[in-house]
Amino acid sequence: MDNDAATKKDLAELRTELKQDMAELAATLRAEMHAGFDRLQEQMRDMQTEILKGFLPYQEAQNVRMRNLEANTVNNDLALKMRMEVLERRLQQIEKKLLLNPPPS
Repeated sequence: MDNDAATKKDLAELRTELKQDMAELAATLRAEMHAGFDRLQEQMRDMQTEILKGFLPYQEAQNVRMRNLEANTVNNDLALKMRMEVLERRLQQIEKKLLLNPPPS
């Protein structure tokens, strides 16, 4: 009977030790996972920064192209307006001639 009590006591001590070991292991794992997550987060930020830096020259080139396109559009608009004015003037001259000298009917 003395052996039974010792065995139960040993099992209880073993259970307590295992619980403590498991708690320590869980705390260590949580700390390692947190540190790994922090490292991963920092790497992701670095990657984001590198991607943004890579797009900067492209964006600058696109800005130059857009300014050129805007300038050309303004020039084209002005040229079209001037051509329309010439056409309107010619049409007015034709209309004047027709009103002054109507065609015979």
